[in-house]
Amino acid sequence: MLFKLIDTKLTLSMAFHPQTDGQTERANQTLEQYLQAFINYKQDNWASLLPIAEFTINNAKNASTGFSPFYLANGCHPVTPTNLINPRSCLIPAASNYIDHLQTILSTAKDNLRTAQDHQANYANRHRREELFAVGDQVMLSAANIDLATNVKRPSHKLLHRSLGPYDVVKVISDVAYKLNLPATLKIHPVFHVSLLTRYHASDPDIFPGRVTPPPPPTVVDTEPEYEVEAIVNKQTFCRQVQYLIKWVGYPAHNASWEPTKNLSNSMDLVADFEHQLDGVLS
Repeated sequence: MLFKLIDTKLTLSMAFHPQTDGQTERANQTLEQYLQAFINYKQDNWASLLPIAEFTINNAKNASTGFSPFYLANGCHPVTPTNLINPRSCLIPAASNYIDHLQTILSTAKDNLRTAQDHQANYANRHRREELFAVGDQVMLSAANIDLATNVKRPSHKLLHRSLGPYDVVKVISDVAYKLNLPATLKIHPVFHVSLLTRYHASDPDIFPGRVTPPPPPTVVDTEPEYEVEAIVNKQTFCRQVQYLIKWVGYPAHNASWEPTKNLSNSMDLVADFEHQLDGVLS
């Protein structure tokens, strides 16, 4: 009766068929893309990301209406800490750092939402002619058919990144097949159909200075190259040998590799921290 009085139409869904309407599906895809960008390896922090995702979506201008949901519902935009405090004039370092951090998060979230809107436009033009690439172009490779060893133990494939790269086109096989320069960690055939490739658009350094940095070179220790460990994200036993999944500083997550304990002699503090956290989860 309440929904009838306020002229609300209910569109119920069921298990294994959650579709309700196109607008809801579009909103769900936007949330998934946001979570893909910020979720951790074990995918257990998604619930803590939902409040800021909800706020960001409601405070972002809709491409169709030209207004944000907040503005349509309340006639004004909400006041945020960034509206009240100028971090450059703040005398408290902790407060200034907090505002800078908050501005970075909101800026990244808005950028992800713009990407989601671009994807919506691409879906509308999905019957268009496939794009042509040339040698030297950078492309993103669809991860739909690639089973990375680093993702085997991750709970949900829906929250994984949808693309890998960017990679350089090194050979044009035909108008619909291209050979890519793949890293050694991707042990797959390097020729792909054009439908699996999308052109990579680098960030404008004038708008986002320092956003994209090249991977750091290895440090030479006793004539042997060594890479810096950023984090240990998983553990396994292979051939009765303990191995850790290593995320390297400056390298994407799909370049993570399984390393035995003997290769981590300079990172044993990180190993100890990971084992301590693992003991806490198991207990």
